[in-house]
Amino acid sequence: VSWRLYDSRLLLPQARPRVFIVAIRDDLVGDGGDGFAWPELADEAPTLATALHADDDESIDLEAYRLTAAEWAAIRRAPRLDERLLKRDGVANAIRASYSNVRAGEFSQFVALAPPAAGSADAGACPPWRRFTPREVARLQGFPDGFELGEKDEASYSGVGNAVSVPVVAAIARAVVEAVAESTT
Repeated sequence: VSWRLYDSRLLLPQARPRVFIVAIRDDLVGDGGDGFAWPELADEAPTLATALHADDDESIDLEAYRLTAAEWAAIRRAPRLDERLLKRDGVANAIRASYSNVRAGEFSQFVALAPPAAGSADAGACPPWRRFTPREVARLQGFPDGFELGEKDEASYSGVGNAVSVPVVAAIARAVVEAVAESTT
């Protein structure tokens, strides 16, 4: 049995440190699991922009995710506002299962609907903020775009928010398979 702390930030635009535990029977990899080596994750460091819908994406109504005036007022009173208003060239913090429940709290994060064009009269203005779409949250976890999400946003946020980051688990699973394959050949 062995454990390691990985942060999905190395592979995804989301900081999500998690402890992973691997247990492999001794008869599959030798005494003490000596045949298993934790994978080294390449630091790809993608930005949040890689997970977001394009501003001109007609397949999604991004306005539907815009914060209402009441939601914005509540959010502005909550702690750590500066950590929750994300920049497209930055990263998200860990997305929680209760992501869309603004009243629940201080953990929801938001992105600007669209940055004002440089040189426009609104260039210095604060852009309207919105929630991530379920597809964007899935991308933050490393799910491929073809992954089927629930019909309701809340179910998708909950399922994806409770998941582990796909590329991290895939790397660990490959290491387990390699260790077992090497010791049985």
